Amino acid sequence: MNNQTSTRLSGVQKDILFVLYGLTERKNVTGPLPAMQLLELINRGRLNQVADTNFRRSCHTLSQHGLLSKFRDRQSLKLAFGLTSSGSEIAQGIYQKRIEEMG
Repeated sequence: MNNQTSTRLSGVQKDILFVLYGLTERKNVTGPLPAMQLLELINRGRLNQVADTNFRRSCHTLSQHGLLSKFRDRQSLKLAFGLTSSGSEIAQGIYQKRIEEMG
């Protein structure tokens, strides 16, 4: 979808992309990450916790825009998400910007 670059990302959506990029590109985590594990990682460094409903809505929106791939375990039916190639490109920019701001 060519709408990606014009799509405004929320803070939660940026956090999702940042964490997924950091894990897949920097920590060599392969495969999709279970949604609740991703939420736990996002909430770990926050004062105000992200509500699970807001988190899931953000993930589904990112998926609809072609930035995340959505997976569902056939037995447990648990959701998992991974970056698409487009999502990885955008996430890389978010990741680099945040790392520069920290240093």
